[in-house]
Amino acid sequence: MSSLPLGPSAPKLNVSVLNGIIRDDGTPFTSYPTSSNISAVLSSQGFPTAAILNSTAFPIPANCNTTLSIFNLTSRVATDAMFRCLGQSTAYTAAKNGIFEKVYAYEFDRAYQIAEWSPNPPACEAPVTPSHPFGDPNESFYKCHAGELYAVFGTAVRQGRPPRDQDDVPFEQYIVDTWSAFARTGNPVPEKAFLDARGFTNTSRFVEAAGPWEEVGKNERPVRILDVKSRSEGWREMEQCEVLGQGLGYYDTAS
Repeated sequence: MSSLPLGPSAPKLNVSVLNGIIRDDGTPFTSYPTSSNISAVLSSQGFPTAAILNSTAFPIPANCNTTLSIFNLTSRVATDAMFRCLGQSTAYTAAKNGIFEKVYAYEFDRAYQIAEWSPNPPACEAPVTPSHPFGDPNESFYKCHAGELYAVFGTAVRQGRPPRDQDDVPFEQYIVDTWSAFARTGNPVPEKAFLDARGFTNTSRFVEAAGPWEEVGKNERPVRILDVKSRSEGWREMEQCEVLGQGLGYYDTAS
């Protein structure tokens, strides 16, 4: 982390920051359990077992497959503890203390796992169905670490990954244009005139449907959820982050 001082005297850097994760970022970093002893599994993976089990924030998902239920739990804990909570606290604290020009937060809810790395298979892959031979991205599956890379770099087809449905290519175009806009202007929302001049109608459609993307600190819905139906929401898993000792104020030593 930066050693910059917090509070009113903190320097303001003339750069904007785009900060976020993918919904199940921690899934690849938790092992599929071989035991049905929840306490033992949590402890073996280094999680704060007592805090988790003594709270109601992390209920065990109902499933007749006990080990799968525990994996669902550890995936959620790993995502919160390793990615979401600290990322949200970073964005919140940076915005509160005016460290950067602007701070934007996002979370991917759509994923296409890279072929070179798909841990705990097939957890991170969209389920194959008769109507979706390459996987149905609208079915339930884990949106894992690295699952946003094809979209961010626009390389799914070029790297031999076929579109799974009619939304994969337009969504990828939208994300490429979003990241390009941020690199170009410091704002992740592409300018309408820029899109119109180039005939980028898919991105225009996504941008219009998603509505305004406000910087962190400007409203109560600071997180842009990136999906086929992108939208803005509040901070996610706030209760869970508090249980893990990583709430929004984790980095804010000024409070």
